[in-house]
Amino acid sequence: MSKVLFLLKRGHSYHHHHSRPSSGLKTSAQFNCDMLNAAGIPSKLVVVTDNNDIDREVSQYQPSHVVIEALWVVPEKFDVLVKLHPDVTWIVRLHSELPFLATEGVAIGWMVRYLQHPNVMVAANSREAYDGFRMILSGLGCDWRSSEVAEKVWYLPNYYPVPEDVEFRPSPYSVLHIGC
Repeated sequence: MSKVLFLLKRGHSYHHHHSRPSSGLKTSAQFNCDMLNAAGIPSKLVVVTDNNDIDREVSQYQPSHVVIEALWVVPEKFDVLVKLHPDVTWIVRLHSELPFLATEGVAIGWMVRYLQHPNVMVAANSREAYDGFRMILSGLGCDWRSSEVAEKVWYLPNYYPVPEDVEFRPSPYSVLHIGC
């Protein structure tokens, strides 16, 4: 049976400032966690201090899948984690578009290095980032067949809960217009 652990780094932000306790990243992860729990898939969200807390949380919860929310785990950490937890599927979930990640300096290199580990996947929460990263892998001349890339690069969109009493009307457009 699947059991999912979502891991978020405390104070995480791409600019190394301390983020608010209720960040968009945490909200996104919590929505997904709640959705899985409602669907009968045990899931838990844990906020950790850094890489060194991961093994403890995985050992305590015993998940089948661990979703690392955003790029904060150094690739070398997976050398240890995949040996300690060989049956866990590790998913590093991107929350940014590729042009932003490309300016980060280490992001693209880290994503490629993640994929060199067994049971480590990279997932994008937007179709554009998913398609773009797959194209980057092809351009890097990786020796992976398209089927191998499909196994290692996933599309995991955000989930947005909608109250049951909300009535949707068909749009005359093929676009969902959202107003606040």
